[in-house]
Amino acid sequence: MRVSQRVVIACATAIACCTTSATQAGYSAPGYDLQVVKSATGLANSAISYQTNGLWSSSGAGKTVTTSFTSTACESISFSRLYLDIWGGTKAKTCIVTAYLNGTSLGEIAIGGEDDKNSDAYDATKTCVYGSGSCAWQIAYAGISPLLYTDGTANTLTYTITDTTTGSTTGFDGRTYGASLVTVYSDASIQQTLDYYLAEADGTMRSSTGNSYGSPNSRTLTITGIDTDNVASATYIAGYTHGTTTNSADQLTFNGTSLGVDPDNVSTGDSSYLPNNLSFDVADLLKEDNTIQFSVYTAADGTTGDTYLRPNIAVLAVTHTVPEPSTLALLAVAGGVAAIFAARRRKRS
Repeated sequence: MRVSQRVVIACATAIACCTTSATQAGYSAPGYDLQVVKSATGLANSAISYQTNGLWSSSGAGKTVTTSFTSTACESISFSRLYLDIWGGTKAKTCIVTAYLNGTSLGEIAIGGEDDKNSDAYDATKTCVYGSGSCAWQIAYAGISPLLYTDGTANTLTYTITDTTTGSTTGFDGRTYGASLVTVYSDASIQQTLDYYLAEADGTMRSSTGNSYGSPNSRTLTITGIDTDNVASATYIAGYTHGTTTNSADQLTFNGTSLGVDPDNVSTGDSSYLPNNLSFDVADLLKEDNTIQFSVYTAADGTTGDTYLRPNIAVLAVTHTVPEPSTLALLAVAGGVAAIFAARRRKRS
């Protein structure tokens, strides 16, 4: 049931992006639970895409990195969010990230430092930075929809990480697990309505209890208020920065039901520091109020999970069927005929 998600993107024009200061970045010793930052319901002729490009071996402080996201043609984009997941080396090291999307600046983002706090967490209208307290950082860029192409042209992201660490410690590492793009798009050819829920954070988990970073071994995401009527499909995508152990026993449950292979095992990588997007059909598990639980799992037989694991992006997409145009036409005709007979009955009475 699990498949990697390759996706679609779109739209054109330009926006002005402002510089984000270091005081707006987001260090938190235990990291951040995933939380819904953007949702919408009843979007006609719409779909959501989620694409991630692994960048570990080609990135690092001082390098200019270029990557692109394959586009598909569409009529419009209603929302998009761009993510960079970056390794710093230690929580105290600092850097500035300068990024361009399709040639337009996304501003300079200063991240790092033990005393950094996130004043803009979980706000999809703003560029947010999440730091786990264990050397990893996530930048979530806002306001990028007008920069994306709608004609099927690939969208190009270019960025540079500049070390700003001072003192005797070595510099900010700057290798990037991956860049991710989430896009909600519309086109007349898409015969469905869409409800979607996007969650984000740096949800670092560690298998050892009482570890020095304060990271828990499980995290919970709740998604409420779901329309469960006339559901055509329900897909849950769990995004992780990377995995550290091949076939590790990492557990993911949706409303108490384990997702992945037996027993309770979601394999999240092969220690190559590449991102993982795991996709699950949850139509039969869907409720109005839903609980998704991640854990660095230790089985009863002593099998251990990853030393650490970082769920960082989650998408729940629920689609609803709409009548075909021919069916709508028949319904309109039937309604017209019914109205005529009703009028005749009124005249006779």
